[in-house]
Amino acid sequence: MHSPGARLLGLDRDAAALRAASANAVGTTIRWAVADAGQLPLAARSVDLVISNPPWGRQVRAGGLLAADPAGLWRELRRALAPHGRAVSLAGSHPAIVTLAPG
Repeated sequence: MHSPGARLLGLDRDAAALRAASANAVGTTIRWAVADAGQLPLAARSVDLVISNPPWGRQVRAGGLLAADPAGLWRELRRALAPHGRAVSLAGSHPAIVTLAPG
């Protein structure tokens, strides 16, 4: 469930992963796009909420720009988040939920 008028976008570097996610989200209004998390295709300060499961090298190896610079994800999230925005991410070898607020 999401807010009326919300625009939802799912991103992944792997087109197959996007197809699987899309199949799991039948009936939603989510748009899907192949993109690198190290260079998000989002305007600065334009996103209210990000939910992510980054590649920590356990189930999925980091690729693209994050392979060379894993911290690039956090810089991109800070850049894309609106001043009131939040990012929620699954983190660590014993998963914990981490919330990032740019302000």
